[in-house]
Amino acid sequence: MLQRLRPFLFVFSIIYASLAQGLEFDVPQSGNLLITQKATSLKALWWNIAGLSVNKKALATNLSQLTHSPSSPDIFIFAEAPKKLLKLQLPSSFYKKFRHQKHFPYSPGANKGLLVLSRYPIRTVSHKALRPFNLKKLRDEARFQTDFWKRLRKNFASNFRPAIHLQIKKRGQIHNIYATHLLNPWFSYLKSYNRKFKKTSSWSKMAVRFKLFLNMQNEAYNPLVYQAILFRIFLDKAFPKALPHQTHLVLGDFNAPDRTVPDNFSLSFLAQPSLAYVFLSARLNKILDHHYTIPTLDYLEKRKNNPHITSKKPFFMVDHAFTWGSTVPLTARVLPLKGSDHYPIFAEIEHKP
Repeated sequence: MLQRLRPFLFVFSIIYASLAQGLEFDVPQSGNLLITQKATSLKALWWNIAGLSVNKKALATNLSQLTHSPSSPDIFIFAEAPKKLLKLQLPSSFYKKFRHQKHFPYSPGANKGLLVLSRYPIRTVSHKALRPFNLKKLRDEARFQTDFWKRLRKNFASNFRPAIHLQIKKRGQIHNIYATHLLNPWFSYLKSYNRKFKKTSSWSKMAVRFKLFLNMQNEAYNPLVYQAILFRIFLDKAFPKALPHQTHLVLGDFNAPDRTVPDNFSLSFLAQPSLAYVFLSARLNKILDHHYTIPTLDYLEKRKNNPHITSKKPFFMVDHAFTWGSTVPLTARVLPLKGSDHYPIFAEIEHKP
């Protein structure tokens, strides 16, 4: 009986979604983005919400509308999120649907962290704090004993980022989610660099900014690359323990561009993956076509009077989604929604026997 009704249910879901999904997009969209049919598949949405600092009204509207879609996510994972989303004034129905919550702070006592909201119970399989530096190498090698590097170590001392492995059971199917938000190192580097080299030419400073942003230095110099290596080790320890019939989805803001030349540069055909991205993506299945996730058009519009942020700012994809093993994506895309300086990632996965 259910098989006979499935085509009619699918058509109804499309009509319903077109009416209910009043999402606020940066750019016009045609059709419904999130229609799916699988009962046991997992629908996940990752979104760096920038500490609710960009466009709270649009963010609240989009989150509320997403929950009314027939393909509403089963789980939200928010980066740079407080323990509670009280400032968004979301309807009570949102919290009733996503009543299972966990918060993983960026450092002990910090308000911001990874916030997980789920329709189904969440099991934390493992949780690890990723160090920002190889402290032994920095202590042992004389070249890292300068005031410059000592200041950097002090600046990043509390910047431990969480790596989490969660499990959700949906209608008998166990889904594994691995998520993190790796350190953004280049601005703090540049501040320390400018304090030490105030008389350095602007060209030299630009070279340092470019080199750090593209993560082209090794792990001893770049905390992002070091954290990428640690997260890769975290994944490699978890995968062998996994059962073959489970699904595996890796999500996060890795601050690691998959292309070192942004799309809006004339030399984009020269693009290569950043060093951190190479470590992260090894032996994983990339499920997203290239689409920048930062900065959003909404963010640029809100900051158009800021002389440091212009519409010419490079567009990079730093938020990524991967699968592992026999997990297959049914849907995977970047949604150009308003509300943050990042666009969210939506992915639906299932196990392929």
